[in-house]
Amino acid sequence: MKITRDMLFAAGTVVAVAIAFVAAVLLFGGISKFSSAEKKLKTSIKRLSQLYAEDPFPSDENVERERQNEERLNEWYGKLITSLREGEIAPDPADKSPSRFMELYGETTSLLRKEAGEAGVDLPKPVEEFAFGFDKYHGGDQPPPDDVPTLTQQLKIISMLCRFLIEEDVDSITRIEREALDAKATVMPRRAPRPRGGLVGPRTGPRRPSSSARPKKPKSTGNAAPKKPAPIGPLYAKQHFVLEFKARERPVLGVLNRLAKNEAFTVVTSVTMTRPDEDILTAEDTLRHAGVGSIPLADMQGDDYPSSVERMVCGADIEKPMMVTIKLNVYNFVGE
Repeated sequence: MKITRDMLFAAGTVVAVAIAFVAAVLLFGGISKFSSAEKKLKTSIKRLSQLYAEDPFPSDENVERERQNEERLNEWYGKLITSLREGEIAPDPADKSPSRFMELYGETTSLLRKEAGEAGVDLPKPVEEFAFGFDKYHGGDQPPPDDVPTLTQQLKIISMLCRFLIEEDVDSITRIEREALDAKATVMPRRAPRPRGGLVGPRTGPRRPSSSARPKKPKSTGNAAPKKPAPIGPLYAKQHFVLEFKARERPVLGVLNRLAKNEAFTVVTSVTMTRPDEDILTAEDTLRHAGVGSIPLADMQGDDYPSSVERMVCGADIEKPMMVTIKLNVYNFVGE
């Protein structure tokens, strides 16, 4: 009986020791995992704090997202510029021959005078002296070579605008003004540096390396000032023109429609219309013009009344031309 009791006590002791050992192993494992998790948590918090302190937040995901955004914006911008530049009249920087400009000026103005005469559009007298806004060079003075590209561009734009007036059958062209070259330093947009993806159209060059292969950012050299991005020129240039002419309502609307749907990017900034006389006549004035003003209107009977045409007081049939002044800007945009 004593042996059995000792055996049970020994077995219980062994079981207790085994349980204690297993509990100790589990406790040690838990403490190790907790310590490892705590260490990883502290490392993550430290890394997160460092990332939040950066400007901008440079995680790989953000860098990749911004790279995609950059490509998408460049593609949109390229399509916009390509659309805006369709049909524009751009200067040719390589064309700096004064004699060539004078020859082109003579040919263009002679052709405009001929087309205006054939269409019945009057020009200021004497017609041969009307310079279409180039009075400075009409007498034969040649421009400086550096001005030739812009002058040639302006000549082509004025030729286009005058043809709008002639084709819409205005009564007369009285004045054409262009923006003088000495009014500003330059009228040609400078070319901006080509960014990744290009200014016009989607990216066609080699792709940028992935985030894992990006070169390391060079360390700061201490007191060296941060390098500023190179400045770019203006994204567009504009030139101002003034058209003054006489026309009735329908040709004026036709000219404005032509300017609105013009392929070159044209913006009308001002339209002024004035009539030399009253828009609407009184009945007595109409009858007086018809030659029957000696009979009072109240006393007219039967055949004394003039025809319906002779009794018109307003409308297109008796409309008089208006003096119209249109001010507008023609734009050029930066491109390749």
